[in-house]
Amino acid sequence: MNRLVRDLVIVTLIPVLLIVAFWIYRTRITAVKAAQYAPAAPQLTVIPPGTQFQAILRDGIPESTKAGDTIVGFISAPVVVNNEVAIPAGTPLKGVVEESFG
Repeated sequence: MNRLVRDLVIVTLIPVLLIVAFWIYRTRITAVKAAQYAPAAPQLTVIPPGTQFQAILRDGIPESTKAGDTIVGFISAPVVVNNEVAIPAGTPLKGVVEESFG
């Protein structure tokens, strides 16, 4: 009886150990492959003070607009810094009306 129990434990334990070893192997391989495709860290581009840009207000500014209201515009031409696009065309802008006359 004792030998039967030992053989049963061995027969059960070997496949379990093989499955665990294979799972650990696949997990490590997957992590290595995933690291190869990790996204590059974003680069911070400083836009110099006074840089001018062009924007459009698609909906215009309603006559009912008053100081403190928010308006939304979009960059109409890319903003280039050091020969690279820092802000692409179409990027939304959010602004606040400082003064309103009328």
